[in-house]
Amino acid sequence: MSEFMPPFIALFILLVIGFSMIRIVLAGVDRRVRALWQIEAKVDLLLQHAHIAFDPYRSLPAGVMDAMRQGERVRAIKLYRDASGAELKKAVDVVDEALRRDTGRAQ
Repeated sequence: MSEFMPPFIALFILLVIGFSMIRIVLAGVDRRVRALWQIEAKVDLLLQHAHIAFDPYRSLPAGVMDAMRQGERVRAIKLYRDASGAELKKAVDVVDEALRRDTGRAQ
């Protein structure tokens, strides 16, 4: 039984160190995300104070906006790709971000 103890202890120590490192990295990412949210909130307040309406998705084609309003995400992505010639990943990102912003505005 004592023959198996040193490898088990070494494995346990490596796991503890690994999880600790992951936790440290995630804490740093969380700090950065919170800082970005704070910056975004400040920019939104500045725009609101200056009476500037900023909507980067206002220029989306009407068909894309209609499909999004009808809840047809896949069709909106296809229409955006057809209109812009964008790659699939880019089209998905644009439509998802527009949906997120539209949902956030409605709340």
